[in-house]
Amino acid sequence: MRQVVSRSVTKREHSRRTVKYPRSTFELTDSLHAFILQQWRHLMGNNTNICVLAGTVTSEPDLRELRNGLRVLQFDLSTPLDGENISVPVSWHDPTASQQTSFGLGDNVVIVGSVRRRFFRVGGQTQSRTEAIVESLVPQRRVKSARSLVAATAERVMQAVE
Repeated sequence: MRQVVSRSVTKREHSRRTVKYPRSTFELTDSLHAFILQQWRHLMGNNTNICVLAGTVTSEPDLRELRNGLRVLQFDLSTPLDGENISVPVSWHDPTASQQTSFGLGDNVVIVGSVRRRFFRVGGQTQSRTEAIVESLVPQRRVKSARSLVAATAERVMQAVE
C-alpha cells in the first residue's frame, strides 16, 4: 500500500518522491524508485513466493488428518512488527514425527516457506484463510542452523531477482 504524497523536480537535483507507508515516511529518488519497481516486476515475473518468519509459537501445534490423507500440523506464530506482535497462522504439510516434536508452545522458531490463501466450506458458506506454509522450520536455539536457513533463503531470493 504505497501512496505518493509529493513530487518535486529541480534542474540540478534528481526528482524525489516522498513515499508514505503505514507508520513510516521516506524519500526515494526517481532512479531508485524505478529500480525497485523493475526488481519487483522481475521478481513477480518469476512467480516467487518465499516468506521468512521468526517468532514465538503461541498455540499448541495441532496435527490433523484431512479427507485426502494429508496430515497438516497447524499452529500460530507471533512475530513483532512495529512494536506490536502480529499472529500468523502456520500450516506444515506432512511433517515427520521428529519434526513434530522439535518445537512446542512458547518456543522461538525460524520458518521458511510460502504464503497461501485457501478456501473451504463451513456450514454451507465459503470461507478463506491466509497462512504461511512451512518448507523448513528451525528452533532459534539452534543458532547456526537458523542462520544457515536464512542465508540459503536469501540466496534463493537473490537468484530469483537476477
